[in-house]
Amino acid sequence: AVALRHYPGGASPPIVVAKATGSLVESMRALAERHGVPVVDRPSLAQALSQETSLHQPIERRYYSAVAQVISELS
Repeated sequence: AVALRHYPGGASPPIVVAKATGSLVESMRALAERHGVPVVDRPSLAQALSQETSLHQPIERRYYSAVAQVISELS
């Protein structure tokens, strides 16, 4: 699981603010839902972002389109 922070308008790329694997994924999901943070199920994208992006770093350019699609679905 990966949590992203993004700012409307796309002035800067989304940033990875949390990552979880294994049993922590459900805890992260529950915490997000308790705080009204939208949860989207995209396991392959989450895995790629988790493996290739460090915490508190912007996502890599090659993921912009996939992440933009997820964000647009939430709007």
